[in-house]
This record gives sequence, structure tokens and C-alpha cells, in this order.
Amino acid sequence: MKTESTDIEMVLDTEDDFDKIISSPETLSIQKLEEYVDLIKIKQEHPEFEADINLQLSNFTLDNASVLNYPEGFSIANIQVAKKPKALTNNIQTLKLTFTVTTPSETFKDSIGAVIKSEPIQLDGKTQISRAITFLRLLE
Repeated sequence: MKTESTDIEMVLDTEDDFDKIISSPETLSIQKLEEYVDLIKIKQEHPEFEADINLQLSNFTLDNASVLNYPEGFSIANIQVAKKPKALTNNIQTLKLTFTVTTPSETFKDSIGAVIKSEPIQLDGKTQISRAITFLRLLE
């Protein structure tokens, strides 16, 4: 599967700057969407693993249902953050990702919502931010 994501071009002064970009909600949401799509494609190509893959897919959505229902052989490309993250609470943000879907019969634009839950954790004496990302179908 070929996916493309937005390019981040910045000059990084310190290792902390690099860590902030790599763990940004936007970057992590794009990475998680790519993982989610990969699992869907594996499920389509190997139905014998459907039960195990469904368990894994349920970790990617809020309601344990697939939010991307494309025919076998689909691919996505040009994943982009459509809007900056919107804070719902101190620990929860939402954002919209857009992408191009190519199926055997057509190519079209689609989008998905990402819910990012952030929680501070202590790791090696430092406070780090743990992020969990789930997806939901947007009603537009």
C-alpha cells in the first residue's frame, strides 16, 4: 500500500524540537491513520485472519465499527490535516484529516475525524505526553 503524508520542513535546534514534531497530534494522527488503513487492507486480503484483525481495528475507532468502508484494492494518498486541532477539554482534541481514495473504479476525496486524548506520564524522571488516537466518521 502506498500512502503519502504531509511533509514537515523545519530547522530543528535541539533534540526536544525533533521530539515535539514527531509526537505532535497531527503527525501521530497521520501515522495512526496509515496503520488503520494497513489493517483494513490486510483484512481484505486475508479474510482468514478477520477475527484477530477486527480486535485490532476496534482499538482505532470510538464505536468499534469500521469507519472506512472501501472496496478491496483501495489505496489512500495525500493525507493532510484539514484543520488545526480543536480542544474539547484540557486532555481531548479533535482534528480532521483529508485524503485521496483510489478504488478499482474511481478516485475521490474523503475525510475522517481524529480524537486525540493526551495524558501526562512520568518516564525516566521526565514528564512525557502519552497520546491515544481514535477515528470517527465525519457527517458533512
